[in-house]
Amino acid sequence: MKTSLQETAGIEIAVRQSIRIAAVSLALLVAGCGGGGGGSAPAAIDSVAPAATAPQAATSANAFTTTSDNYGMQNPTYLSSTKSALGIVLRVAIASSMTDPNFKTISRVDILPAAAIIPRAVYSLGSATDATPAFPGTVYFFNGQSSTQLATVGGTITFTAYGSNTGDRISGSYSAIIEDGNDSSTPRARYTIAANFDFITDSNGPVLPASPAVVLAAAAN
Repeated sequence: MKTSLQETAGIEIAVRQSIRIAAVSLALLVAGCGGGGGGSAPAAIDSVAPAATAPQAATSANAFTTTSDNYGMQNPTYLSSTKSALGIVLRVAIASSMTDPNFKTISRVDILPAAAIIPRAVYSLGSATDATPAFPGTVYFFNGQSSTQLATVGGTITFTAYGSNTGDRISGSYSAIIEDGNDSSTPRARYTIAANFDFITDSNGPVLPASPAVVLAAAAN
């Protein structure tokens, strides 16, 4: 089983937003100089926070901790949660910002639009059963590559909190079984990667360890 997914959509959206914010800011600056100053810019333009303040707001929000990994994933430095018509993407990456030209995704959790996630329920990352329904989305592992031959073939994911609106919290844990599509042996090599995660929808910032509350809640499931 092989999967391939290009890591461009989220970054392109962030770049377009940054350009739009810069253009509006320049227009406001010119208008202020021509009129002798006075007044202030709106608190938000098109409901998008200025690029300089968005990461500051997220540094106390997004967190991720790998609890086990017998494959050897790289250590992340940046986290983002983006929402679009295609769903919600929780991205764990090596980057300094959303517009970093060397942005490299390590892993991501894609949640389908309008997914009816039930907190505390256990979802299968492989075949569904009567007791464990299929996860309405996908867990990918790129390990810094633009596409992946690491297929998620089993495991589980559980959410301790889930909200799909901007500012809502999405937290939980997963234990994923991945198969290496580059392995020529039969059967192919398989590995297990487990992690705790804690995101705020539509936010981004540097990596923080998952909070003790999230870790304890995940362990209780």
